[in-house]
Amino acid sequence: MITIKKLFFILRGFFPVILRCDKSFNFIVNVKNIDRWWKSMSPDRNSLTDASPWLSYEAIDFLSRHLRSDMKLFEYGSGGSTLFFAKIVGEIVSVEHDKNWFLMVKGFLDQLKQSNVEYILAVPEQDETYSKKDISNPSHYISEDKNFSGMNFENYAKQIEKYNDDYFDCVVIDGRARPSCLSHSISKLKSNGVLIFDNCESEHYGNVIQKLLSDNFNVTTYTGFFPYLDHFSTTLIATRIR
Repeated sequence: MITIKKLFFILRGFFPVILRCDKSFNFIVNVKNIDRWWKSMSPDRNSLTDASPWLSYEAIDFLSRHLRSDMKLFEYGSGGSTLFFAKIVGEIVSVEHDKNWFLMVKGFLDQLKQSNVEYILAVPEQDETYSKKDISNPSHYISEDKNFSGMNFENYAKQIEKYNDDYFDCVVIDGRARPSCLSHSISKLKSNGVLIFDNCESEHYGNVIQKLLSDNFNVTTYTGFFPYLDHFSTTLIATRIR
């Protein structure tokens, strides 16, 4: 039964990307990641206990090679990635919107006893004009997640504005109101800095990504297995060239 279930998940992921000739999908790399992915699907495994980012395996491997102890990193959306980055980079700033999740992750961070993490809770606020706003508009600060209908993430997205331009070596966007977070992140990246935008296949993100990253970034996308997920998704990696 386990083998049948595993095969079902694999075929469900492989067939759609092959049929649509998705250039961000590397068949050989994803085949190599099958066992790695399947182990992550064990009931006793999760991002926090594994201290692992919830990104495509290709993105995780890229970050493992790229990040260094002298780097500064900002992330929207915390979790296992925060624990992972804290052990590698010199300085990490992580902003979280969910209080309960914030407290859970903070417990893990306290166990690490590392002094290089600034962990920020920035909860959303009520937005009376929510119904008139567009999820894909960076200036509207709203989320596609229906659980946050009527809420505004402006304070959350603007946390990175506390830092000077060209300050961070890496920015990871894997939280709420991602187009808004992207618009505030670009100037904060150093030249040759790396921006990670997760689940970029969403229709709400395509145009804003193209508009904001087309001129000053080299962009690569990776589609395939994610740990702890039973379907494929896509991570974007963009390097600032000026």
